Amino acid sequence: MPRSSSSLPSSLPGWICPRNWSHSKKSAGTVRSPGGSGDDPTTALLDQVWTWDITKLATLTTGVFLNLYVIIDLFSRCIVGWMVVLRETTALAQQLVTRSIERAGIAAGQLTLHSDRGAPMTAHTFDAMLTTLGIEASRSRPRVSNDNAFSESGFKTLEYQPDFPGRFSSAEHARSWMREFTRWYNA
Repeated sequence: MPRSSSSLPSSLPGWICPRNWSHSKKSAGTVRSPGGSGDDPTTALLDQVWTWDITKLATLTTGVFLNLYVIIDLFSRCIVGWMVVLRETTALAQQLVTRSIERAGIAAGQLTLHSDRGAPMTAHTFDAMLTTLGIEASRSRPRVSNDNAFSESGFKTLEYQPDFPGRFSSAEHARSWMREFTRWYNA
């Protein structure tokens, strides 16, 4: 049975993910961790490795963009958290990650969180939050633009969805569309 974020204010993370999967729905076998060490562990269970990123969503006003933060479980490719906001900040990233971890019931030492090297992802306060929660950080290699392929692939799927509006009239319009997209994507 899917979980829903209906009790969360619309500005906080949306979260809908089937938690009873015994097999990856979108890929067969195990998935390599994006960690980057020579002996990369394989991800054999849900909630061992999450990947996250931020993308811009165009609005009807030229030059004005919304920020879409998305967290994806690497094993299931399930969206486990997302948020549409006006600004890109470390504080909002912390809020999304903390809420997503709480909702999924992640224990200290259970999760590796992979990201690229954007400003919110590499901020000292963000790293301190991960350390406090017992979450291991994994980052893309410096100056390599395609090291967060799972998140980028999710954004490509979103943008090529036939009903993707291209431009949103408001943040609430983007949140409403994202709630429906997440239901479809995680189904």
